[in-house]
Amino acid sequence: MLRNKLIWVVSIPLLTVINSYADNITTTDISQQEEYYFDHDINLTLDNVSGKKVIHMGNHSVATINELNSKGLHLEIFGDATFSGQNLSGENNYIGVTGRLSLKQDVVHVNGKSDSLVVLKEILSPEGGKVVFKFDVQNQQVATGFRYSLPKNFNKEKITFFPELKNSKKASNFKDITLPVEMVFLRYNKKENELEWQTATEINNDYFKIEYSDDRLHWNELNKVKGYGNTKVKKNYKYALGFEKHQFYRVVQTDFNKNCSIFNVEVPFQNDKELSIKVINGQVSVQGNYEKTNLSVFDQKGTIIFNGVIHQKDKIDVPKRQFLILQVQSGKDVLTKKLMIQS
Repeated sequence: MLRNKLIWVVSIPLLTVINSYADNITTTDISQQEEYYFDHDINLTLDNVSGKKVIHMGNHSVATINELNSKGLHLEIFGDATFSGQNLSGENNYIGVTGRLSLKQDVVHVNGKSDSLVVLKEILSPEGGKVVFKFDVQNQQVATGFRYSLPKNFNKEKITFFPELKNSKKASNFKDITLPVEMVFLRYNKKENELEWQTATEINNDYFKIEYSDDRLHWNELNKVKGYGNTKVKKNYKYALGFEKHQFYRVVQTDFNKNCSIFNVEVPFQNDKELSIKVINGQVSVQGNYEKTNLSVFDQKGTIIFNGVIHQKDKIDVPKRQFLILQVQSGKDVLTKKLMIQS
């Protein structure tokens, strides 16, 4: 368990969706609560953030830290992380990364006091080059200087410390969490309009939370499905979806200690007409096998920009360089997309 220190984690990007604001790496303030879950790349805002912060990165996404200037920050990142800055400042910070930590600068200045860095899987120098951790000598002469715990196989020729830390002690490490559930598959059954998943084993598995999103950024809970607790036998689960379809769903597995793992599935807007929304040169069109359908376009504040019936090959002009919500309704089926109209 991490105590009174900092953690970094970076993950690899999720899917790329053209024109969607999910394509952009979002800058995220983590000062409001203790625990966060992401399945897209993020930039963490850490200035003046303190206390324990736990970041779970799903779907190979990456958490990026630009600079660090905090006091008493205990940051745990479960996943991969990137440190793109040159300065580690502050006091009594602990940075822990369960996956890979990628460094982007050839020099990292460590100016803080009593800070710790823990990387469990791998620490990487920028683009295969070298990186030097340069320390404020006066700060490191005290008994509580910089502490670190890196993988045993880290490249000591490419990652060096200057001057050598004579009084440095190994940072208190933390154990990577063993996933309570081994997921065999998670998929969407078009015929039955339901989510299906299978587990190979379960350890202390409390429940699965079903969530949906139209942009992969903002998630809403649908329901919970009770888990089997502890089992080494394969278990099958199903969850029937309603008439209103969303493009992205995920299953958030939660154990009895409230540790979570996130599993994602993309559900195409599927009905007999197979509709899809396209945005080209600031014009919206709805493609598919249909004669006419209803299209609504809103801005972020909910103001209606367009609402009406459109036909095949119709193109609707929309404002550029802003976020828009597009909704197509065909019978009981509803397709919603949030897009950044860039050009």
